Amino acid sequence: MRAAGRATTQCRRRERGVVSSECADGGWPGGAGILVANLDADHDFETTLGLTRTVRRPSPRARDRAVELGRWLAALTNPGDRMIGIGGDRDREHEVEAWRAADGQGADLPNVPVLAWAETRAVADLRAVIRRANGDRPPPAHRPTGHAVVDALWSIQPPDAVITARCNHRGFGLRLARELGEALPGAALVRSRGEVAMRVGQQGDSRREAVRVGATACVVKAVCSSAGRDRVWVPLDGGDGVAEREAIDTQLDRLFERHGEAVIEPWLDRTDDFGAVGYVDDAGRVQFVGLHRMRVDGRGRFRGIDVPAAEELDGGTDGEADGVADGGAAVRLPVGLLPGEAARLREVHRAVGVALAGAGYRGAFGIDAFRWRDAAERIRLHALGEVNARVTMGLLAHIAADRLARSPSEGRTPFPQQPQPVDDHEQARADVGEDRHPEGGDAG
Repeated sequence: MRAAGRATTQCRRRERGVVSSECADGGWPGGAGILVANLDADHDFETTLGLTRTVRRPSPRARDRAVELGRWLAALTNPGDRMIGIGGDRDREHEVEAWRAADGQGADLPNVPVLAWAETRAVADLRAVIRRANGDRPPPAHRPTGHAVVDALWSIQPPDAVITARCNHRGFGLRLARELGEALPGAALVRSRGEVAMRVGQQGDSRREAVRVGATACVVKAVCSSAGRDRVWVPLDGGDGVAEREAIDTQLDRLFERHGEAVIEPWLDRTDDFGAVGYVDDAGRVQFVGLHRMRVDGRGRFRGIDVPAAEELDGGTDGEADGVADGGAAVRLPVGLLPGEAARLREVHRAVGVALAGAGYRGAFGIDAFRWRDAAERIRLHALGEVNARVTMGLLAHIAADRLARSPSEGRTPFPQQPQPVDDHEQARADVGEDRHPEGGDAG
């Protein structure tokens, strides 16, 4: 019988997606953990909910984007932590299988905590393998990073993967938006190209509402998607000829075949994009972290994050007046966001957090919002564009900026530039807000 929870471990190495480095040095550092970079979790959500059986593998371009964005996850780590799955779901599956195989061969696997970009069945499976290999003993606590928000995320008991998938379904966000008076005109859940045709036809509700607010097109978004991916634009004038209409029909058929369901909404004249981030703690309390401005292109695809400088990110239960975080720490507003708008974003963020807690979710979450111009040239704020029940790029940007700001006084690098394993990837970039972020990451 193998000993449980030993300090050393028999380690395995693969050409890519290393499970752990060779352990001639005696094993993992005390309090080290595994960070799962499953930035492609949207597909996992869909399969968990039974919306699709299509198996999709990331293209080389998508893999490169995941690597680039995955580097930001270094903000959640200590030296000695190991990152797996940065190359997409194929690498992650191999790594989980390698851990399972090592367990089956009687290897001593390290008893370490696991944190993930998003909670999925594969992540739950990895935790189960580690726990089973260690006599069902819970892992020790992750070694403190010195950052309260990061340490809180490592300590939260993860929610069930089905709960997480349900909370990331756009239908969850649409129901909340309606309850909060934030639903876009004519927004609805659709399940086929025929439903889309009915809603954008001459008598369709989505068409009528879109025209009323000055939109010339509707956008159909897969129910589990982010960052401007997996969507189809449907012009209200029917498109430019037969060829374009047929192309749109083909795109819609493919979208429903791959994703099962979608949300249709008017494509508005957006002028600015913003976000609010935080987390739900183990007690179900909503913790607010900060507000930020997002950089997106003309199609709503993520390009970067601008965070206010010199924020205090020690967390705190949300609910205080705008401009003051709990405990008296100042909340700095992103460039262009008015105080009244910030107050509304915090109000909606808290309401979303309460709803997530009520659904059983625990962990990081964020909301996306945007300003738009209506038919009368009035500027409006849409305070709940998306709900992201997971770690977001916005949260990572806040944490990275905060840890970098603290580093001079700490006299050390605030977070590792290359969490292990690194394969052959470059060092993590800490230039928060710079336009280097490829299409395909989270927009929150």
